[in-house]
Amino acid sequence: MSTSQPLLQVRGLTVGYGRRLGRSSPVVRGIDLDVQRGEVLAIVGESGSGKSTAVRGIAQLLPATAGTVRFDGQDLTSLSRRELRAKRRDLQMIFQDPYSSLDPAMRILDSVGEPLRVHTSMDARERRTTVVEMLQAVGLREEHADRYPQEFSGGQRQRIAIARALILRPQLLIADEAVSALDVSTQNQVLRLLEDLIAELGIACLFITHDLGVVRDIADRVAVMYLGTVVEVGPTDEVFARPQHPYTQALLSAALIADPVVQRQRRRTKLEGDLPDPTNPPAGCLFHTRCPLVVDRCRTEVPLQRRSGGADVACHLVEPDPDADHDPADPETQETSA
Repeated sequence: MSTSQPLLQVRGLTVGYGRRLGRSSPVVRGIDLDVQRGEVLAIVGESGSGKSTAVRGIAQLLPATAGTVRFDGQDLTSLSRRELRAKRRDLQMIFQDPYSSLDPAMRILDSVGEPLRVHTSMDARERRTTVVEMLQAVGLREEHADRYPQEFSGGQRQRIAIARALILRPQLLIADEAVSALDVSTQNQVLRLLEDLIAELGIACLFITHDLGVVRDIADRVAVMYLGTVVEVGPTDEVFARPQHPYTQALLSAALIADPVVQRQRRRTKLEGDLPDPTNPPAGCLFHTRCPLVVDRCRTEVPLQRRSGGADVACHLVEPDPDADHDPADPETQETSA
């Protein structure tokens, strides 16, 4: 891990929905994440693992019930509404559904130019010039600026959403399942576009997906979430080559491989049962109800994150590296772990 101050530093973030006996029911529980400047961190996990809730808590679109989110040196959870609005200039999101993320009553010029109107002093002519340049950067044409969302395909709408998110040149982009609603060929086009723009602008990205097939090309590091917690995080190549947590192993074994011979011969890790209710999680290790390697200790003790094989893993069965430079159980050293 880099010793420089991360652009984004999340510690103990807890986010919940609804109210039960006067308290919200936590869906994301005490997660820690770091994102360095210019880094792409992918967050993966099956549906219901808490990925989208986590990033909405990070962006303060959902209130955090505990923990801190330090972005560019400031704790977003302590900012006023006005201060948070100003800070969002440097933190932008792309949402999953390209059909609902654009106002059907607004021209593309106005939708993409809205961040410029709110956060800059540009006049109408300057905004139009900047919007047209951004539309061209995502593969659209100048005349598209005067059309409405219903005149575009899903892939084109997502390109428009990318243009809107990047028009302020933010420091951090959050892409929440940004290609999952698109067909496969359009997914590839939008992914390549997103990857090129992130590299060209030198921005950091939190890339949320349930599709491991897209992670390897775009992400520097990957964090695996299960039932609202981070169970493994490390360099993408390391996690894919030597997954440590049983849940990560199961996810990777379920991902398809292009070579049909290898696909037929590979060993599969099958998970039994369904994802537990996130508002009423099991005791001990949250994964123990589905883990093929479960032991008695897993049912009662919450595993602490430990460094193993280049990744940080929350599993009782993982042996920590003997030369690990931090003890995840020590609060004073958790600040340097991800």
